[in-house]
Amino acid sequence: MGAERQLQPNTVALFKRMLRRLKPTEKISLAEWADKYRRLPSESSSEPGQWKTSRTPYLKRPMECISDPKVREVVMMTSAQVGKSEVLLNAMGYCVDIDPSPTLIVQPTVEMGLDFSKERIAPTIRDTPVLRAKIGSEKSRDAKNTILKKYFAGGYIAIVGANSPVGLAARPVKKLFLDEIDRFPESARKEGDPVTIVQKRTTTYPYNHKIAKFSTPTIDGASRIQHDYNRGTMEKWNLPCPGCDELHELKWANIVIPKDSEGEYDPEGEVLHTCESCGLLSNEIEWKNGEGEWVALNPNPNAKVVSFQLSALSSPWKSWASIVEEFIDAQSDTEMLKVWVNTVMGETWIEDGESVDHIELYSRREAYKALVPNGVLVITAGVDVQDDRFELEIVGWGENKVSWGIEYVILHGDTSLPETWDRLDQYLLRRYVCEDGTALPIERTAVDSGHRTTEVYRFCKAREMRGVYAIKGMGGPGMSIVHNITKTKKVKNSLFIIAVDAVKSILFSRLALQDTDKAGYCHFPTDDKYERGYDEKYFEGLTSETKITKMVKGRPKTEWKLKTGVRNEPLDCRVYNTAALEILNPNFEQLKNRKNAPVRPKRRRGVVSKGVDA
Repeated sequence: MGAERQLQPNTVALFKRMLRRLKPTEKISLAEWADKYRRLPSESSSEPGQWKTSRTPYLKRPMECISDPKVREVVMMTSAQVGKSEVLLNAMGYCVDIDPSPTLIVQPTVEMGLDFSKERIAPTIRDTPVLRAKIGSEKSRDAKNTILKKYFAGGYIAIVGANSPVGLAARPVKKLFLDEIDRFPESARKEGDPVTIVQKRTTTYPYNHKIAKFSTPTIDGASRIQHDYNRGTMEKWNLPCPGCDELHELKWANIVIPKDSEGEYDPEGEVLHTCESCGLLSNEIEWKNGEGEWVALNPNPNAKVVSFQLSALSSPWKSWASIVEEFIDAQSDTEMLKVWVNTVMGETWIEDGESVDHIELYSRREAYKALVPNGVLVITAGVDVQDDRFELEIVGWGENKVSWGIEYVILHGDTSLPETWDRLDQYLLRRYVCEDGTALPIERTAVDSGHRTTEVYRFCKAREMRGVYAIKGMGGPGMSIVHNITKTKKVKNSLFIIAVDAVKSILFSRLALQDTDKAGYCHFPTDDKYERGYDEKYFEGLTSETKITKMVKGRPKTEWKLKTGVRNEPLDCRVYNTAALEILNPNFEQLKNRKNAPVRPKRRRGVVSKGVDA
């Protein structure tokens, strides 16, 4: 009896069952888990079925770092089409199956979060058996799961938008995944930087939380993902040269574009990459067949922040030939080239034309043969409202968004009085004579509602059928250029929110163009034949602001700063015109065909303008 008493067989069996229940969860890395359990759905994958890390070997180390308890933060600054979204989905599945805990996925907006959940998360759960067994369907009558929240034993996954302060600051989380952070708004309404807000949710887990950030980059110096990448190990994917076996990063500068006998791009030729060590030219297959590895520019074996940068040159789904073709297509358009650098090279864009010399613009004015040159296919107007005047610019637009300044006008008068608005109305009814004799109306007018708001709404509401719209400027990154909302106050009308920072960046890039054949080139007239208003004072106002980047609470922030002693109404009017064109979104090919057709009778009342007579 006592200590020497033998355990009964049924007691031994019960003890063994208890030990089995206490056995630790299977300990495998994220990459190993994905290779064993993850299945790719057909809706979002060109290669549905079992996940294979060997297909994208450059993703193995980032995934291993996400499941490494010593690493606190993983940063991926990459191009599109390299599989970074799949890393996020793999990490989500790992959290459910191997390391259950409160997990938060942050998308730039609530709407994008809904789309990501329905289009990516739901099919992943459906097609991956271990996840389907642990997460119930949101369609179940008694299920707690919804599109934006998935519960499982030991935790949950919540999907929120960076534009929602309530979703960002709700409750503590152990795992935090932030997707496309360069598209996050600058502030979650009035709460402040959304990244800073949401990272505070991990403080309850000071020693074992995990943060992963993914994004294609944007502007150099203002890119969130660039800032975080520079805080980490700064690793780049290197492949061995097929000739000398030296490791090298695949760089666009070393790509050799095939050309024909006349020096033009030859789409039938083979794209090659030069080895920086031995100079050997090798093709895509030869480079990609090599066994690559990550090389850190800021090596630290005990790093808490591990960061990676990757371009589409390493992607198995993006051929070098297609990358070259996209580059060739983007050469004529600065905005397209900017997108190519961000989304194909996975690199930040260094802004050009953030400050333009007004004297240079003034000196390159040209004499039009008529009030409106033949290249103009559509006309817009931008109106700035002041207490004692309207300032407005009429701009003509042609193919590839080439612009021609037509006239800059100041209409003096008390803008609180109806008769002053009547003068503006009469001016906007004008039609403008082109070089070929055709007469074009103003198709879209953008009127700033920041001043005399009620009067602006009333004026625009009555003229919406004529394409006269109220606009409101809003600063900050991550916004579409124009966004239509319904404004309800004393007067109901369509109100367009304009991303003024983005529009100014586009405008200054166009003003900096020197080649008249480039898309977006800006033409300005002399006043030799007509009194147009494009004097030196106008160009001072057009270039009255400059873009600066400064650090605010440890984060880079860009803003436009007004130069001392200069009025910026000409700049504002050109911004409003740029927005008006985006609102119209014309098909220039159709407009060109229509203009070449016989002139039809006027559809609206008004006068034909041959010059400024206000």
